[in-house]
Amino acid sequence: VADLAGSTLSQLTKSQGNCDGRASSPQVDVVLEETELGQELQPLRLITDSSNKSPCLAHVAAKGPGELSAARLQCGAATQWENRTYQLQEINFYAPSRTMVAGRRLTMEAQLVHRTPQGHALVISQLFLIGKRNEFLQNLFGDPPAKQQ
Repeated sequence: VADLAGSTLSQLTKSQGNCDGRASSPQVDVVLEETELGQELQPLRLITDSSNKSPCLAHVAAKGPGELSAARLQCGAATQWENRTYQLQEINFYAPSRTMVAGRRLTMEAQLVHRTPQGHALVISQLFLIGKRNEFLQNLFGDPPAKQQ
């Protein structure tokens, strides 16, 4: 989790843990990217030891190179962090990931972008690796529709 006070959004953390939520030696690798304006981002304040436990997730199979998609939201979902309420505003998907962990990009990244009315941003990033085919998700989403001619 990264709190950026009005900066261009980027979240670059790696936290190790067990499936039962117990942390094991949190590690953080930070890579500052250049913004669209060519300016380097300010240093990020990364905190891994006080984040909430999260459940283990099944493997997800992703197809396609490049940026997958982005969604702007007005769903009312919010996250509390250090006495601030951040509203979920967009979700961005990238393949490969924009975030580098230990010098390499992962298969896919989902960034959940939250903001306060005062302009503070909170980005929660989920990183994915290629895994086994997930039959539940395949049945849920099915195959993409064929291109009509």
